[in-house]
Amino acid sequence: MIFKPLQYDSGKMKELQTGASKTIKKGDPLKFTSGLAEKAGAADETVRFISLQGVSGTSANDPLLALYVGGVEFEATTRANTDQDQVDSVFNLHADGTVENTKSGSYTDGDAFLVTEIVGVATDKKVRGYFLDRVSEKNDD
Repeated sequence: MIFKPLQYDSGKMKELQTGASKTIKKGDPLKFTSGLAEKAGAADETVRFISLQGVSGTSANDPLLALYVGGVEFEATTRANTDQDQVDSVFNLHADGTVENTKSGSYTDGDAFLVTEIVGVATDKKVRGYFLDRVSEKNDD
């Protein structure tokens, strides 16, 4: 499981519709294409849901139980070994859906996931943190 929710309200679960021929694993970050859920990866800045079940070879509009990420802390798998200097940094997702923490130097130019704690030893490749809310409101001024 790439993203494991630690504590959440039951009201945050929702049934989403998937696109045709999509493989989604339990714990995968999700994005939407034409209103249908699919696995998020590299360059996807907005993750609103995490899959709570796995589906494969789905036909269009198959249901998928998912968790809304707002306010939920997650334990996440990272692409590379962790390091304490990655705490309080924001990272992109990798194409495989893990947290892309392989950047050298500054860790401040990411987009999707805020790391708040390192879990275990560096080779465990586990962190805790939150997805950032990338909703922007239209300003009519």
